[in-house]
Amino acid sequence: MILKVSGLQKRYGKLEVLKSIDFELEKGEVVCVLGPSGSGKSTLLRCLNMLEKPDGGRIELNGNEVFGDGKPKDLDVLRREVGMVFQSFNLFPHMSAEENVSIAQRKVRNRKSDFCKDRTHELLLKVDLEDKINEFPDRLSGGQQQRGSRSPGRSRWTPKSCSLTKSPVRSTRNWSKACSM
Repeated sequence: MILKVSGLQKRYGKLEVLKSIDFELEKGEVVCVLGPSGSGKSTLLRCLNMLEKPDGGRIELNGNEVFGDGKPKDLDVLRREVGMVFQSFNLFPHMSAEENVSIAQRKVRNRKSDFCKDRTHELLLKVDLEDKINEFPDRLSGGQQQRGSRSPGRSRWTPKSCSLTKSPVRSTRNWSKACSM
């Protein structure tokens, strides 16, 4: 089992958004969380990646507790093993496409610059951005920004135990080709 969630809770004041959520994910399993706007889908994803602290419950990743007793445990392991792809592009405006894609490899995975450069070139090729490697976000079209922001290196999908994605349907072009590594 990759991910096990037990009794996950999140409140905003008196509003209980996540009410004792339980589920398990096996390797290779894909789960879609559906619901109306404001029903807690984004809150669930943010809590699973500890971008928001849950109010209660337990989260296990590969058999290791990463949240329990009301507090996160070993966030470095969680960050290395759980990728998060945001709904908006979230590219750094002062960085080139190459720098935006390689930053997670360098900062989270502590990979050497030469490896990152080669790997980034491979990833940008897979999403048809190899000719834009030195361009900054303001010089990319909306579709190019989207592909760059959701490339496997940018979302830290290389390698991952679990990937959390908000509205993945918005960027399906080249998505499966780029992520099947």
